[in-house]
Amino acid sequence: MQIGKSLDVFVCIRLAGIVQEYLCYGQARTGLYNIQAVQTLFRSVKFEERRKRDETRWAVLNVASLLQRHKEVCKDLVKAMENGLPTAQCLALIESRIAGKDEDEAS
Repeated sequence: MQIGKSLDVFVCIRLAGIVQEYLCYGQARTGLYNIQAVQTLFRSVKFEERRKRDETRWAVLNVASLLQRHKEVCKDLVKAMENGLPTAQCLALIESRIAGKDEDEAS
């Protein structure tokens, strides 16, 4: 995996919970640790302020788009987690549902 792609994935993962919380509740009250982790990464790679903002904006929009596209999967995941399903089963649920949706869209 290329470094730029790895950075994109890291930032998206770190911001996903915050974005999901905002989409569900209209505000995000958690996630400070994740924001700090992203800021630390950007400082370590010496991004200028504009690049930091651009990368963050892109990641938020990308994550929001993915979460909206797969909102039914997200709802099913919440139910699975509420029912105490193990992490491996939650991951399998996500993978099977997303793979099925991608196949339907390709048809």
